[in-house]
Amino acid sequence: MKYLQVFLSSAMTGELKSERQTLRTLFQVEPTLKEFYELYAIEDHSGPHDIETTYLDEVNDSSVFIVLFKEKLREAVKKEFLEAKEKGKKIFAYVCTDDSDRSEELKQFILDEVYSYTAGMFHDAVDLSQKIKKDLVRDLLKSYEKTLANNSSEQSFSTVSIDTSPSSEYHYYPLHTIIELAQSEEFRSVDADQLEALALVWIDVRGNYKEALLLIELAMHKLPNNWVHYHNRGVILESMGLDREAYHSFRKALELNPESDSTLYHIGRHYYLAGRTEDAIKELKKSIEKNEDREKALHYLFACYLSKADYTEALVWAKMAVEKFPGDVSYSNLVLSLSLLKQFDEALQLADSHIQDEYEMANSKAKVYYKMEKFDKALAETNTAIGDGTSDYNLVILKLFCLSKSGRIEEAITWLQQIDQQFPILPNDYNDFGYELFSRFEKLDLAESLFRKAVKLEPNLMVAWNNLQALLGQSKRFDEGIQACQDALNVNRYDNKSIENMSIMLMYSGKVRQAIDFQLEHTIENSPGDFDKETLLKELKASPHFGVFEDLINIALQAKKAQESESWADMVQALYGVSKLNDKFNKLK
Repeated sequence: MKYLQVFLSSAMTGELKSERQTLRTLFQVEPTLKEFYELYAIEDHSGPHDIETTYLDEVNDSSVFIVLFKEKLREAVKKEFLEAKEKGKKIFAYVCTDDSDRSEELKQFILDEVYSYTAGMFHDAVDLSQKIKKDLVRDLLKSYEKTLANNSSEQSFSTVSIDTSPSSEYHYYPLHTIIELAQSEEFRSVDADQLEALALVWIDVRGNYKEALLLIELAMHKLPNNWVHYHNRGVILESMGLDREAYHSFRKALELNPESDSTLYHIGRHYYLAGRTEDAIKELKKSIEKNEDREKALHYLFACYLSKADYTEALVWAKMAVEKFPGDVSYSNLVLSLSLLKQFDEALQLADSHIQDEYEMANSKAKVYYKMEKFDKALAETNTAIGDGTSDYNLVILKLFCLSKSGRIEEAITWLQQIDQQFPILPNDYNDFGYELFSRFEKLDLAESLFRKAVKLEPNLMVAWNNLQALLGQSKRFDEGIQACQDALNVNRYDNKSIENMSIMLMYSGKVRQAIDFQLEHTIENSPGDFDKETLLKELKASPHFGVFEDLINIALQAKKAQESESWADMVQALYGVSKLNDKFNKLK
């Protein structure tokens, strides 16, 4: 697509210098205007004698005409304006004046001519520039919205069919759709940089990530090895919640430009959210080495060390963020790290003295009081932060546990029911609150339902399986407990706690032979083959379930002597391998 020529009127009049300079700067640096519009012929002439021969010719050559004037209506301005109007140009007319200073000629001209074209009156250069930008961008988007709708395959643009084939990491949309769009009359002349700018504006103005993504992939098709396209594609996919696909784009962007601190940051963020904490730390540190002013990278590094429970190192990065970016987020992180290191007084003083936002202050102090086990105070601060409502999931969950820890379990249950309608509760939080209900309040029915929700949402959450097994065992519902153990082992057959729980519940339900066979089968599978009966018995005696397993061994030994087959000897010897399991006979929760 050709650049649209924008002519800014009457440079020789000397009026509105700040507005004129701001407009010039905007057209040079703002992505969309820079890619689609060219501001030209400004201050190329010095005197009004050129107005007839030069300026009016350049008005004719332009696509868009911007007229700026104030106070007196100069003849030069009026001639240019009328010339543009006669030629049917896209006109933006702006007045910067006070009513008291308007001349009668200007006032009459405004009433008769300008109001049909003006978008407003401004006294500030920034307001003026942003208004012109919005007008131009709106006009641009309106044009391309029709183009995209006309060129989408089958239906409207926003509902175009999607191909998410794993074999095509860099094509969210069907490749034939991209090719057809690239070959269309409207887009054949639009270059890759213009598509990139258009995509970013589409997000900013329309908030539509899917449509922006199609434009980015069209840009990638036109210019395949531009790292910026892959990077921005990753950012869009990230915003759509497609982290795996975003990661592929960021890796490709980094391959094309290993020096991109922004791409390194996004890869580090991906690793953090995926639980690959060490990889996240590595990439985030690289990002900061290349650009020490990348604030979010510092915050994610803080979060990484927090997830490792390395609170001393988390404090280092929190302090660094405060030094470089002394805002509420940085101070909130510093308050949290101090509280985790049990420096409670300093944490509270810091929150009171440095956090400006009332919500952030209450949120931070609530976390400190919670760590201090002052749950009533934590609850009061949480209620202050929540107020009439919040979209902060962590805050509403904190309130849930404040209510629980302070013994207000019925209120906690009501609160859970309320937030369960507004938020997708995380599996860990279902499990943790279920454990509160089970271990402290003996509300077994509700606890069981929460454990089952947790494992349904996240089948690999073994701690929730183990808690469910413990609840069923304590309730003497051994058959259901055995089934829960089997379900867990179908997900992770090496989960030691589920193996132990299965053996115990088989024993208690009178299925002794089945308990022996089950224990031996899993012991043989998990054992390195190096058995020591004395060490085994010593470790068993330290176990809270020593009596159960001592009986199990004795039964196995008796069975060995009674059995004619030598396989029993191997099985009993294998039983000794339980000493090599990672989680040896811990107390059943």
